[in-house]
Amino acid sequence: MISLIVTGQNPFEVKGRAVASTLDTSGIPSQEIVVPNADSVAASQSSLDARYDKLKENNPFEVSHIPLKRKTTPSIGQIPLDIKPKVSSNFIFWLMLFTLPLLALVLASKRDLLSKLTRSLFNENVLKLTRRQDGSGLNLHFILMYIVFFINASVFIYLILREYYDLATVQIWFYVLVGVTSVYIVRHLTLRIFGWLFPLEKESALYSFTIMFINLLTGLLLIPINLLMAFGPESFFKPAFIVGLIIIGILLLIRYIRGFLISANFILSDIFLFFVYLCTLEIAPLLLGYRLIANL
Repeated sequence: MISLIVTGQNPFEVKGRAVASTLDTSGIPSQEIVVPNADSVAASQSSLDARYDKLKENNPFEVSHIPLKRKTTPSIGQIPLDIKPKVSSNFIFWLMLFTLPLLALVLASKRDLLSKLTRSLFNENVLKLTRRQDGSGLNLHFILMYIVFFINASVFIYLILREYYDLATVQIWFYVLVGVTSVYIVRHLTLRIFGWLFPLEKESALYSFTIMFINLLTGLLLIPINLLMAFGPESFFKPAFIVGLIIIGILLLIRYIRGFLISANFILSDIFLFFVYLCTLEIAPLLLGYRLIANL
């Protein structure tokens, strides 16, 4: 039997170690207490104020009560779309198809017409002979060929307007057709009036016939050009356009040279009347056409 002897002391009391009463403070440097003056306190306070203002400006949690301008997103109908619709060339196809039977009808009934036109281009005697045989061009064959020219010339101009000016409607082509037809009808009538008013009936009639057969050749040569420009690859448009301009330019130059040779005596005797004709029937239609195209 183990007996516990309880004494007057607490058995759970922990006695600490004795601490040395003396410490060696000879190696610790003494710290000097500095009392700040008024200027340093003011500078420190201004620096703290500046930092506070800066933190206040850049506070990400500060909420501005000024309402923000809401960005309105336009609807689909309000967005301008610069999309060019693809214009159908079906009516050009039917126009070109319409000219082929006319051409076939003329060439089948008058097979020597092409040879006469090409020979008349460089031979004035053949030109005069053709004019006498065909009644100055006032017959069915020349009228049908003139219709072929009007259609092909208007299609050529329309294709240029469609490519470079975005004018691509049937109405635009019709305006061009009316314009080209009107210019040449007025030109032929004016030459006829000049022949009646002045002693130039033979010269004016011959020059009018020269304009006609030059236009007939132009209409024939523009058929393949128009087909390439309208239905060929896009890379063929510009070369065909340039070739067409070259053909038209050469034929116009031949026409002007032939007209100068026909009316040489008239030009020397009355230069003023020739100048009036040149401005009225040659330059004015070009300026008028350019003006109309610019206003479309």
